[in-house]
Amino acid sequence: MWLNFLEGLENSAHWERKYGSVYRIWSGSNSEIVLTDPEHVRAAFIDSHKHVKAVKNDSGWLLGELLGKCVGLVSGARWRDLCEVMALYCSHKSAASYILRMREITVQYFQELQEKGHLVDRRINPVQDLRLLPFWIVADVLFGDISPSQKRKLVDIIPLREKIWGRMILPANKGE
Repeated sequence: MWLNFLEGLENSAHWERKYGSVYRIWSGSNSEIVLTDPEHVRAAFIDSHKHVKAVKNDSGWLLGELLGKCVGLVSGARWRDLCEVMALYCSHKSAASYILRMREITVQYFQELQEKGHLVDRRINPVQDLRLLPFWIVADVLFGDISPSQKRKLVDIIPLREKIWGRMILPANKGE
């Protein structure tokens, strides 16, 4: 069952050649439909707000806890409640109002990168240097300006969460 996931790239390419761009695999006793074409994925999810989602995304307790109960993983009354709350932050009108603040956060973020010596020869490593920028922007939108101590607490738990993800996604590496 885990090999379907852990060796997903290799299996997907092999199975697509063998079965075509839409095929079924089995995860234990659960049937799963695999879509390999982006247009098929779009067609399958265009009405995702109208159908019931699998509890915890059918991914087990731990991954369900890591993913949480975000808008994309819930359905029914819970989905409507979350959408109602999030519409305040995520409507086109309100999103446009964040542009100046996003710019301020980005400028501040790059100043901090510069001060900490992360911008060597005025170059960035996008994966390493920019990975937290979207996180801080979303945190600002949802919670407002956070204090340095709150920011430090969030930064301190990031390695713990990444280690848990590493163990969850690749159990063989034991979270190294």
